[in-house]
Amino acid sequence: MAEAVKKSEKREKIGYLDGIRGLAAMGVLFTHIVVAFYPAVFNGKVAEAHLEGAADAVLGHSIWAGCFASNLAVPMLFVLSGEVLSFRFFLKRDPAIATANAYRRYLRLVGPVLFSMLLACFFLRCGWFYNVQVGVMAHSEWFLGAQYLFPADFGEAVRQAVWKCFSMEGVQTYNPPLWTMNFELLGSFTVFGFLALFGRSPRRYVIYAVMAGLFIRSYYFAFVLGVILSDMRYSDWGGRLREGLRSRSWLCVLLLLVGAFFGTYFTDGQTPWSRWLEPELLVSWGVNLFAFWHIIGAALLFTGCLYHERLQRFLSWRPLTFLGRIAFSFYLLHFILLCSLGCKLFLLFQNWGWPYFTSVLAMAAALCPVTILASWLMTVYIDEPLTRAVKRLQKRYLY
Repeated sequence: MAEAVKKSEKREKIGYLDGIRGLAAMGVLFTHIVVAFYPAVFNGKVAEAHLEGAADAVLGHSIWAGCFASNLAVPMLFVLSGEVLSFRFFLKRDPAIATANAYRRYLRLVGPVLFSMLLACFFLRCGWFYNVQVGVMAHSEWFLGAQYLFPADFGEAVRQAVWKCFSMEGVQTYNPPLWTMNFELLGSFTVFGFLALFGRSPRRYVIYAVMAGLFIRSYYFAFVLGVILSDMRYSDWGGRLREGLRSRSWLCVLLLLVGAFFGTYFTDGQTPWSRWLEPELLVSWGVNLFAFWHIIGAALLFTGCLYHERLQRFLSWRPLTFLGRIAFSFYLLHFILLCSLGCKLFLLFQNWGWPYFTSVLAMAAALCPVTILASWLMTVYIDEPLTRAVKRLQKRYLY
C-alpha cells in the first residue's frame, strides 16, 4: 500500500489537492463579496439588510448563515498547507527535506506579498479605490468602508510586506486578508521543526497530542491536523484506516457532511447547537470556538476529499487544478481588485439604474474572470519565477 501511495503522489499533488486549494481560494472571494455587499448575512442586523423582507438578516440568524459568511476557506488552506508541506518527508523520511523547505519558506512568501502590497499602494496613490463610497451604500462601513482610509506610503507598504504581515502586529492595511501570513509562516516553521525533530520517531503520536493541546487556541491547530492527515496517508500505521475509508465511500460522505456542518457553524449562541458545541471546558481554556469548529470542519472535509474517488476525479478537473495553481496569487490580489474594480463596476451599474442585487451579481460575474486573469499573470511572471530563483540560490549557496 505504501508503495502504491508513493507512485501516485505526483499525480495527486497536481490533481485533486490543487482542486481543493482552488475552491478554497474562490471561497475567500465569495465570502468577502457577501460580507461587503450583504453584511446582514454576517451579523443579522435588519438595518443593514438589502433583500426584500430583510431575508438576508433572517438568514444571518439561521443555522445556514455560516454557509455564506463563515471563515471555513482559510482553515481549509491551513490544513492543506500542513499536509502539502509534510508529505514529501513522510514519503522519504529525510530530515533534510524539512530543512530545505524551511530555508526558502520566507523568501517563497515574501516576494509575491511585496508585489501585492506595492500594487495596493499604487492603486491608492492613483485614487483607484472606491470601497468607501460603496461601503456606505452597502451598509458595510465597518468592513468595506473601513479600508484604505490613509495616504499612500510606499515605504510603509514595503515594511508591511517584509516584516509586519509576518509578525504579530495585526491586520495589514494595504492588503487586509494578509493577516493569515503570520500563521502561514510560523505554522510552516512549526511543521518543519516537528518533522526534523520527531518525524521519524515511532512515538510521534505523543508529540501530536502535545502540539494539539498547545495550539488548540489558534489557527496553528490546523497545521497540526494537516501533518497528522499526511502522516496517516503515507505511513504504514494509517493503512487500515486508509483502506476503510477508500472501500466505504459512505464514510467519506459522512465526513463531508459533518465537516460542512462544523465548518459553517456560528458560535454566537444563535443556533440550537450552541449548548453542546460551546462546552465550558473549551471556553475555560480560552479556545477561540469560532476558529476551532471551522478548523475541525476543514479537517473533516479535507479527509473526505482525500479518500473519495469520485470526488477526487471532480477535484482533478483541469479548471479546478488551474485555480489551484494560481491560488496564492488569487488570494493576494482578490481584495485589492474587489475594492477597486469591483466597487467601480458596482457604482457604474447603480448609476445605470440597475437593481441592487443585479448590480452585485453583474459585478461579481465581471470581477471573477478579471481576478483569475490577473492571478495567472502574477503566477507566471512573478510567483513561479521567484520560486525557481529561490531554489537555484539555495542549491548554489547552501547545498
